[in-house]
Amino acid sequence: MRKYMAEFGLNVSTGFKTLIPIESLQKIKDEHNYHIYYILACPKIFIKPDSIKLEKRCINLTIYKLFKGEEYAIENVNISLTKDFDHRGLKASCKYPYTHIEIVIENDEPIVIDSQAISNYAAFNRKWDLDVLYIGQAYGKEGQRLAQDRLKAHSTLQTILSDCNIAFPDKRIYILLLEINPILNSVMDGIHGGNVENIEEDMHFFNIFANSPQMNQIINISEAALINYFKPKYNNNFKENFPNKNHKGYGQYIELDYNNIMVEVDLDFEAPYPDIRLISEKNIIDRKNRIIQYELDNDPNRENMYAIFQENK
Repeated sequence: MRKYMAEFGLNVSTGFKTLIPIESLQKIKDEHNYHIYYILACPKIFIKPDSIKLEKRCINLTIYKLFKGEEYAIENVNISLTKDFDHRGLKASCKYPYTHIEIVIENDEPIVIDSQAISNYAAFNRKWDLDVLYIGQAYGKEGQRLAQDRLKAHSTLQTILSDCNIAFPDKRIYILLLEINPILNSVMDGIHGGNVENIEEDMHFFNIFANSPQMNQIINISEAALINYFKPKYNNNFKENFPNKNHKGYGQYIELDYNNIMVEVDLDFEAPYPDIRLISEKNIIDRKNRIIQYELDNDPNRENMYAIFQENK
């Protein structure tokens, strides 16, 4: 049953995004408004130093990862700097903890290549699974606080790093930073109509357009939806109580009687990244299935605003 002839929903899409190992977080100086962040984990990739061979067309080496105490290796991985370059004149070294290879070309500055980047090119598999440990946001009173600043002094991040060092030394921590863009969606059904009086219909329409979405509430509801979807180990709030009509952080959408929220997480990255999947014990997001959707009204008789499209398939 449709409540209104014109139903409204918030669609949050990914703008700019950055995926980076935690140790490189301080290098983010691109001025993008990253307001949502994921703390992720994946197996560390190591290089076998004694396997490095300088050949004419490439550098040949072996990489490996540890999984549940077992070593999984890929031999004969080739790194080529340029197509016609003779790599035999290079100097290459790999020092403890064996996660980077340093290449020197004559008197130039050394080139440092990360083992994960090598792995992505070599492809241990076609999918790169990243465990979702925590999801957070940073906005501040006027939006002046960004996610990269929030993470510099983040107690949960420090706890995760400590736990990994002690219990999971074979794991590497990554940060996914998201800049989000809101879109107001509307679906009008003039055939089936709504289930309220015309004056209530008109007031609903007027109130939506008289109260444009507020960025802090957009970020709050996006964070809550993502946490509820993944239920990450280190998050406490929103895991079992979203949507919550009493939550003031995104109360605008409850008060204005929005029908729906959709959050899209874009995981399309350029090389060397393979197909990335964000995973938890509860759910997965990948390139094909990257939209999560919640109805904001717990009335089971109220129709999802997008049901009209499903009916016409």
